[in-house]
Amino acid sequence: DAASGCNVARTITWTATDDCGNSSSASRTFTSSDEVEPQLIGVPPNASLQCGLPVPDAVVSAIDNCDSEPVVSMNATTVPAACGYSLVRTWTATDACGNTFSASQTTTFEDTTDPILVGVPDATSVNCGSVPDGEDFDVTATDNCVNEVNVTSSFVDAGSGYNVTRTITWTATDACGNSASASRTFTLSDS
Repeated sequence: DAASGCNVARTITWTATDDCGNSSSASRTFTSSDEVEPQLIGVPPNASLQCGLPVPDAVVSAIDNCDSEPVVSMNATTVPAACGYSLVRTWTATDACGNTFSASQTTTFEDTTDPILVGVPDATSVNCGSVPDGEDFDVTATDNCVNEVNVTSSFVDAGSGYNVTRTITWTATDACGNSASASRTFTLSDS
């Protein structure tokens, strides 16, 4: 037997010998080639996860009919979506003869978690001449997904005379429609 790359050659020789010691030989060489794809083992099924969770590890290997150690490579691609995103992991097994086989797993990350408001001020007393509204504060929001978060504000005044309050409400809404609100009441005083 002789191996060359991915081909295996086997030469068989037949020899005929008579009682007088005369002999004759003939040889033939048979070459086998590998045209069978390797097979992947351990590619996980498609999954859905909450944004922010880690992708579970996957141990993917390959077997082949001729190559005892086919090479396995992995490529990951992120696909944005209107609400969340998908991670597509593709594993490819390649044997010594260049035969390849690929399989993919798609993990869809969904956003069902409300954003978190950042920078909401404490309630306090303010002078009537400097009555704040929501835009006077640097209130932002973070989200567990890749979506941008829109922060809006509104206010309502209540009371009269010396008992006047302004309640400001900030609302953060992500691209998936998840929202969070926080309100602070400011007491107006004439100092």
